[in-house]
Amino acid sequence: MNSFKRIIILLSALLPPLLQGCNPRQDMEAMLSDGTVRLSVKGSEKMVYNPLTCQMAFNRQKCTFRVLTDSMSDYFSLSLDALPTTQGEEVCGSISWTEQDRVESKNEVALSVVKLQGDKVWLWDDDQRILCVFKVLE
Repeated sequence: MNSFKRIIILLSALLPPLLQGCNPRQDMEAMLSDGTVRLSVKGSEKMVYNPLTCQMAFNRQKCTFRVLTDSMSDYFSLSLDALPTTQGEEVCGSISWTEQDRVESKNEVALSVVKLQGDKVWLWDDDQRILCVFKVLE
């Protein structure tokens, strides 16, 4: 068998599992069952709320939500144009977070409300694969 045929056979065997792991809907659906406050971008956890080491803040008037570590070294911040009220609704927002030694941000992100349960809201952007779960604090 020549090397070209071997490469084709190898790619045919490896490609389906690789493509399955890149399914953006899988990322979102896997986290829908988890109510942990978090920010995930392209399948990578950027910040996960831990009640032992983090604090949360919420401002209803400004539609902002923040999670930060007690040391204030890591955080994520979500600012929305309006507070989501119904599943399927789309809201526009800006997100910023720390990543290693820098701050990353995404502005004017169209986020779909994929789940509302109690005081928690799950937001998802399909294009950028951003999942944000936050809690409305009273």
